[in-house]
Amino acid sequence: MRAPAIILTISLWLLAGGAQAQLYTEANGVLMTPRGAAGVDSDTLFRRDAIANALPGLRITTTNVMQEDATIPVILASDRGEVLLRIYGRDGRVYSVEGLSRRVYGPGRTQIGMPFRRVSGQNLTYCTPGMEEWSGAVLCGAAPDATLWFVFQPTNYGGPDGELPPPEALSSAELVQIRWLAEPPAIMQAGTE
Repeated sequence: MRAPAIILTISLWLLAGGAQAQLYTEANGVLMTPRGAAGVDSDTLFRRDAIANALPGLRITTTNVMQEDATIPVILASDRGEVLLRIYGRDGRVYSVEGLSRRVYGPGRTQIGMPFRRVSGQNLTYCTPGMEEWSGAVLCGAAPDATLWFVFQPTNYGGPDGELPPPEALSSAELVQIRWLAEPPAIMQAGTE
C-alpha cells in the first residue's frame, strides 16, 4: 500500500509545481528568472546528462571557450541549430546561464532584441557600464546584488569606457543577452558592503 501513497505524493508535488523542468517548445520558449533558467538552477549538476534532464526538448552539447587566456568547458542548449543557452559551471554545479536567443524570455516576457525603453519597466533599478568583453554595453538588474542581469548594447554610441550612455542612447539600446548567476557577481557585491 506504500507505493500508491508515494505515487500520489509525487503526483501532487508535480501538480503543485515541484518539478522545475519544463519541456521546451518554440511556443513557450525558455524562461529565465532570478532562480535560474527553466529547470537549471544552482542545484543542477554541471554535467551534460543533468542539464538534459533539466531542459527536456533541447539538444545538449559540450564545448570549450577561451576566457582570459584559459579554456573552460561550457554546455550549450540548442534547438534546430540555434544556441539558446550557454551554461557555465563551478565546483561541479551550474554557476551561470546566458540566454542568447529571441526564444529566451525574462520576467514579463522580456525578450532578446527588445529596446531598453520596453524592458526598463521590469524593475531594472540598477544599471552599470560593462567592462572588458562587455565594454560599451550596459548591464541592468533589480539591485546591485541581483542574480538576473540584462545586457544592453547601445547602437551608434562611442562614449568613454566605464560610463553609462546618456538616456537617449540607452533608451534604444538593444537587449542582447539575459544572464543568470547562482550568486551575485563579486564586483557588484563589493559595492553593496
